[in-house]
Amino acid sequence: MRGSFHVEFLQRLGLTPRQTVLDFGCGYGRTSIPLTRYLDADRHIGVDSSEQRIEMAHEWVEREGLSDKRPRFLAKVDDTLSWLSDESIDVIFTCSVFTHVPEGVMRDILAGFRRVLRPDSYILFSFSESSSDRLERPTIKDFRYPAAVVYRALNKSGYTYEQRPDWDDDLEDGRKSTVSRMLKVSKKEG
Repeated sequence: MRGSFHVEFLQRLGLTPRQTVLDFGCGYGRTSIPLTRYLDADRHIGVDSSEQRIEMAHEWVEREGLSDKRPRFLAKVDDTLSWLSDESIDVIFTCSVFTHVPEGVMRDILAGFRRVLRPDSYILFSFSESSSDRLERPTIKDFRYPAAVVYRALNKSGYTYEQRPDWDDDLEDGRKSTVSRMLKVSKKEG
């Protein structure tokens, strides 16, 4: 259900079947499967650092009969996206990735995103916001950033951004997240 919501949200932002989408941090394919259904063939690229999750995404594509759409799923840890061509991506969807990476890795990924994004394209980008002006680490794998830190990283990387108050993604148990923020991020002109 959440993956379908993600695709519907992208459609409200203007996603068309002809655009190429990078699902960065795709996991086992929760959003990738409905994206693959919607997009034209060869328009979906899913990337995750977990080879096991990528294998699960491949299996799900087979089970859903979507092989003819030829989605690409890759296990990559190269945060600079060196394996993608310049200006080859129309939309980057990255949900709950920056909740699990330190600031330096976030900056590297943002630089890679900027290089691969086509002009007039965007990133749908989530992060968890700290309740104070300091980084919070509620668990060993979670990062909650002060909004100012994220906005500064985006500005330094050459982006503009707008918070999307219409993003309303439930947690797995149906509760609403009090810390999740979604931004629509675009390259600055020039």
